[in-house]
Amino acid sequence: MKKNDHIFSGDRLKEMVHRYERSVKENHNDYFDVDELEAIIEHYIFKKKFKNASRVISFGQKLHPDSMVLKTEQVALFMEIDENEKALLLIDNLLLVEPDNIELLFLKGEILLALEKNEDAKKIFVQIMESESNDSDIYLDIAYLYIEKTDFETAIVFLEKGFNISPEDPDIWFEQAFCYEQTGERQMAIQIYNNILDVNPYSNEAWFNLGQLFFLEEEYEKAAEAFDFAYVTGNNDHGALLQKAHALFQCDKFQKALEEYDEYARLVAYTSFSYVYIGECYEKMEDFDSAKKMYQLALEKDPQNADAWTGLCICSMEQEQFAESLTYRRSIEN
Repeated sequence: MKKNDHIFSGDRLKEMVHRYERSVKENHNDYFDVDELEAIIEHYIFKKKFKNASRVISFGQKLHPDSMVLKTEQVALFMEIDENEKALLLIDNLLLVEPDNIELLFLKGEILLALEKNEDAKKIFVQIMESESNDSDIYLDIAYLYIEKTDFETAIVFLEKGFNISPEDPDIWFEQAFCYEQTGERQMAIQIYNNILDVNPYSNEAWFNLGQLFFLEEEYEKAAEAFDFAYVTGNNDHGALLQKAHALFQCDKFQKALEEYDEYARLVAYTSFSYVYIGECYEKMEDFDSAKKMYQLALEKDPQNADAWTGLCICSMEQEQFAESLTYRRSIEN
């Protein structure tokens, strides 16, 4: 579950950790409030210093024996070190005290998922949903758990709940689109990306993902347009430029595709495959001599590039240079 942003960070956090460590080393009885202890515990957990985190919890519970925050941090620590049964036992005890605590319920659901008790976990998450919590982040967090398990259909259910609460949250929109894409509902994903772009027309991620979806749907002209916007909005996103060239090639716009492939290679590097892409454009335009030059340049970069050998073979056949074509074919077979 997403942690609240602490007021302690940077130098302030370092000073606080140093003060705690000095207090322990010199056997002082310095006082720390719960927020400070929580920040120190999470610092150690983030650094994978689990024994240190455990010591802070024990230290803190002497100062604040009834702190639900510190008990919750103990649950989180158990989960980090894969002691999920201990975590589940502790969370059940805490829920006896605060049965409607959303954070505790979420942690219990997360633990149950980790223990492969999927139906029990779903019951807990449905309980959260029925609580009518107006915190959309909790439903996004639940969705993340199911996305991690590749259960995209269930993730969509909780994303829809979060969307109903925060219909303009871009994080929810992006995850919805991703899940719909994974379940094969590409038109739904396209619609969501268009909604995102209505709000933020400069979203590089939305343009790029939209281009990929159009490409999969074989709507290549729309894909090329989307990748063009992704290239511009992404501070010259070279990956988008390459994808735009691929889309143009599929549209039979070979001259434009060639220009984009060449621009991509100029900006990134002339690799064996970039020469093959350019060669294929020349081949489609029946400029076989230029195509063969590109394929030969590709082989200079990588003598094992089968696509380049195949291109040379095809071009030679088109030029009725059959002996040469046979030589290239033997190279492919070898």
